[in-house]
Amino acid sequence: NMIGNAFPLLILFEIEQDLGLQERAHLFLELFGNSHIRPLTREYLIDASARMIRSVTDLSWLAAHLPWLCIERLKFKDRDQLEAIFTFWKAASPISFPMSKLWDERLRSHFTQRYDVRENLFDWDYSMNLVEKAPLIQFLHYSKWRETGIAFDLHDTDYDVPNFTLASGELLKTHSGTKPVRGYWGDIITGPYVSFGIDTPKQHLLEKRNDKYIKNAVDVSEDNILDLMRPLLELSADKERLQVFSKNITVHIFSATSLETMIRKPKHHGLFDVLFFSSSMVHIIKKAAVLASPSASILIESAKFIISLSKDQANEYIEKTLQMAAEAGFQPERNPTPNDNVYRCIREC
Repeated sequence: NMIGNAFPLLILFEIEQDLGLQERAHLFLELFGNSHIRPLTREYLIDASARMIRSVTDLSWLAAHLPWLCIERLKFKDRDQLEAIFTFWKAASPISFPMSKLWDERLRSHFTQRYDVRENLFDWDYSMNLVEKAPLIQFLHYSKWRETGIAFDLHDTDYDVPNFTLASGELLKTHSGTKPVRGYWGDIITGPYVSFGIDTPKQHLLEKRNDKYIKNAVDVSEDNILDLMRPLLELSADKERLQVFSKNITVHIFSATSLETMIRKPKHHGLFDVLFFSSSMVHIIKKAAVLASPSASILIESAKFIISLSKDQANEYIEKTLQMAAEAGFQPERNPTPNDNVYRCIREC
C-alpha cells in the first residue's frame, strides 16, 4: 500500500537522523515484521510520524527533504487519511491498539476448537508446508512468531510496545448497524521471514553443521537489509549524487483506488514497462494489462508461500494465472513451477 511503500524509504533516506546502518536495518525489520517493538523504536516512530505528517501537509517541506518522493497524484481526501494515520501512529496508546489481545483473537478465530493444541499445529504447518520451501527458517523463530507476532528479536531487551503501523480499519456489521473498528487483520500463518530471509548469494550464510544450517532466516534478513540499505545510505549522504538521483528517479505514491482510475483513463494506457501482481491481485491481470507498454513484462507472485494450499491447488493457481496472462496477451518466459517465488510473462510474439 502507499503507506507501506513510503515509510521504509523514510528510514533509508533520513540522513539528518543520527542513525547507524545497523540501527536503521533493525528499525526496518521491527516495524516490518514485529507485532511489538522496543521503546527506542517507539520513540523513533513518534518522531518519524511527525515528519510524515509534515510531508503530506507541506509540499514545500517534502520537496526540500524528500525530493524524490511525489504525492501530487493523491487527492486531498487521501492526504487527509494519511495525516490521520500518521497522527494515530504518533499519539496511539496500547489501549487504543492492544496488539497482544488482537493477535490472540486472530489465533482463536483461526484455530477455533483447536486453539489449545495450537503449538502442535504450528509444528504441522512448519514441518509439512514451510521448512522444505524455506529451510533457513528455524522452528524456534517460526513458532515464536506464530504465538506472539515477534519475528525479529535482535536486541536483549523487551519488545513490549504495540507496533501501531500494523493497525488497519474495517467496517464491521453489528446488531446496531455498521461501525468502524480498528484491529489487526494481517498474516498469522506464513510469517515475514519469506520476504528477506530465505535466500542469499553469500555462501558463509549457507554453511551447515551436522546437516543443519548454522545461520537462519533472522540472520539472512538482517544481512540482506544491510546490503540493500548500504548503497542507498551512501547515496543519501552525498548531496551531489542525491541531487542527480532525485532528478532522475521519482517515487510516485498512489492511493488504493488509483488503479481503477488509471485503467479507465487512456492517458495511462501503455505507460508501464513492468507490472507486478501479488497473489491477492492476480484476478485483475486482464483488466490491468491496458497499462502495459508494448515491450512490457508482467511479474506474477506464485502461491509458494500460501502454505494452506495443497500441491494440487498450487499447480491449479499457476494454470489459472497463466490463462489470465494469455487472455491479456502475455506468455511465460519459461514454464513456472510451484517452487518459483515469482514468474515473468512477456508479450506474445
